Amino acid sequence: MDNPQAFPGTFIGSGGGRYPTPGMTLLDWFAGQALKGLCEPSDVNADPVEFVKLSAQAYQIALAMLAARDLIA
Repeated sequence: MDNPQAFPGTFIGSGGGRYPTPGMTLLDWFAGQALKGLCEPSDVNADPVEFVKLSAQAYQIALAMLAARDLIA
């Protein structure tokens, strides 16, 4: 399963030097988007254990999204 970098770019240091940055992986991006969809405004004060469970579900969705991406590519 291909998991390329998402949003690679260049960091410009304080001395003006340019340094490549890989960005996050596509899996992490997909998981973040899925987590956003799984959470509700009322989750702000939720138990941290619930956030762990939601995060695990988000990564399961993200893995499925990567697999689907491979199927249609």
